[in-house]
Amino acid sequence: MNQLITPNNVQQKAQHVDTSDSDGTEHYRPAIDLTVTYGPPISRGDVLVYKTWLRRGGKWEPCLVLVPKGAIISNQRITPCIVPLSRAHVWAEETGDFQDCLISAGMFCANLGYNPYNPRNPMKIIGIVRDCLHDLLTIPPRFEDVPREVTAEMEVIDNATGRVKDIEVSDDHGII
Repeated sequence: MNQLITPNNVQQKAQHVDTSDSDGTEHYRPAIDLTVTYGPPISRGDVLVYKTWLRRGGKWEPCLVLVPKGAIISNQRITPCIVPLSRAHVWAEETGDFQDCLISAGMFCANLGYNPYNPRNPMKIIGIVRDCLHDLLTIPPRFEDVPREVTAEMEVIDNATGRVKDIEVSDDHGII
């Protein structure tokens, strides 16, 4: 007999987040896009630091994205390390929380291919982020009203109703 054990033996239902528009189509929106950056990436040893924007709830926030240098030219999947502007104060030497910074740097080390248990590696990542904090603060807001180039057309078919809708995909991976 298999039974789901939960507190007070009450089964909980998963919450569904609705990402569809009013017409029922779903949008794919990347959180970060490294093809749209503010200036060229900064090279720090085996790490590339991109100055770009992070999508949060439909709004763009400036951020730094750290990736291993060799992974960009290979086909391996990477987990980017993101420092959003709203968390920049944590990394600052004057105002930051060193313990929180050290934990984040350890996780960044694991994603960047460094040994997080070697004490020099998290300190190296902290140094890289602190060196780039001024660059993070100078990233302007992302301008949304740029002309978009249509790169593809899609035909979406609703399997339940058979209704067909044509959609154009723009160069920023958004649907027009």
